[in-house]
Amino acid sequence: MKKALLMLLILNSFLICKSQQIKISDLKRKFLVGGIIEFDKKNFNIESISGTQEKIIRSNFTIGPKVGYFIFKGFALGTDIVFSRDKLTQEGEEPYINNGIQVNPFIRYYTPIKVFAEAQIGYNMDLTSNSTISSFYQFGLGYPIFINENISIDIIGKYYNRKLQYGALNTKHIKGILGTISFQIYL
Repeated sequence: MKKALLMLLILNSFLICKSQQIKISDLKRKFLVGGIIEFDKKNFNIESISGTQEKIIRSNFTIGPKVGYFIFKGFALGTDIVFSRDKLTQEGEEPYINNGIQVNPFIRYYTPIKVFAEAQIGYNMDLTSNSTISSFYQFGLGYPIFINENISIDIIGKYYNRKLQYGALNTKHIKGILGTISFQIYL
């Protein structure tokens, strides 16, 4: 994990040096269109119906399109509509899998130094029969690495707080840090 983060930082540093020529304030665009990919894995304990503590491993994969509109210089409002796959594994039990569609409105502000702040809320609509309810909020900072004048790869670090209700399991709030890579085209 540490080696992967170090390699990501080195690659990011190289790309930042290359991308310094383009400033967000110079862009004369109204829309941002792109995609998002996230992966998250978290271990936590939950109290079962019998009152005992049980270890749960949750992994989540999210992918989908992202669209935003610049309401004025530096501020964009938008949403991503993503496919999300949650998998909960409990010792001695079959994995509990939920496939869902999330609608996640966001607000993004680009600073003069190209770093942006983003806040987002979301709700997961269950596509399986597991009666899963999931809602969340997250916020973080990101940096667009411009490949050319209209295309960037965004590296984003986020704090998230997710509320989960899986079938007979109790409600659980999961908090953590999430790394995101997104691809943006400025139109």
